[in-house]
Amino acid sequence: MFQSFDVDASHYLIKPVSRRKLYSVLDHIIKQLNLLKEPPIIVKSGQSTICISCSDLMYLEVNNKTLTLHNQTNTTEVSGKLESVEKNLPARFFRCHRSYIVNMDYIVRFDRMDLHLANGEIIPVSKRKYQDFSSTFLKYMKKEVLL
Repeated sequence: MFQSFDVDASHYLIKPVSRRKLYSVLDHIIKQLNLLKEPPIIVKSGQSTICISCSDLMYLEVNNKTLTLHNQTNTTEVSGKLESVEKNLPARFFRCHRSYIVNMDYIVRFDRMDLHLANGEIIPVSKRKYQDFSSTFLKYMKKEVLL
């Protein structure tokens, strides 16, 4: 057991190993690896510089030149535009509306007008963007399932 610290073991599996437990451990490791290769979002707020993990970021919205970054526990408001951070976001983020960019990992269902997030919040999707969103989201989910 103490040797596991030397090799940075992530988990122990005891034989016989169930598929469910193995897949659960593998999913956890894949998520950890994805966190390592993704740089955080860096925004300036007055004299401060704020780093926000992309995996924690649920959605971004802009209202009257105030950019609000929403994660599971809080929100961060800075002066800015969506365009200023949009180019630095990973592929799982989609601009579904002129005022919103959403992390597709948090979408639990959608319809022609709204995206429903895991925390119960509802984000609008523009009529113009719906078709593109629908196909992008389904391709993204298919890719995630294959991982």
